[in-house]
Amino acid sequence: MGQIDSALRYSPPTRRFYKTSRHFNLVQTNHRWEPGINGEPNKEVTVPMQWLIDEPNDTLMLNVSTAIRCVTERRDKTTDPVVRKNADLTLTKLKLERD
Repeated sequence: MGQIDSALRYSPPTRRFYKTSRHFNLVQTNHRWEPGINGEPNKEVTVPMQWLIDEPNDTLMLNVSTAIRCVTERRDKTTDPVVRKNADLTLTKLKLERD
């Protein structure tokens, strides 16, 4: 639990949660997006009618191990010393959560 902002700062939850839930919207559709290959744009394809989860793209849900990997990758790519410092602090906190 917690959040990591665009400057790679970790914020712990305001209180400890024991149960979580998430609301999903289901939509019935015969269209979906497939990722492009080798940098090509995504493309919409027609498929047999199916139910899909329609979820907002503004929140990325990660487990602690995946969050550590993502923050490490972003830290290694940035040249901003503030973001690198934030990432190092975030990684320390995440590793404590994992252990």
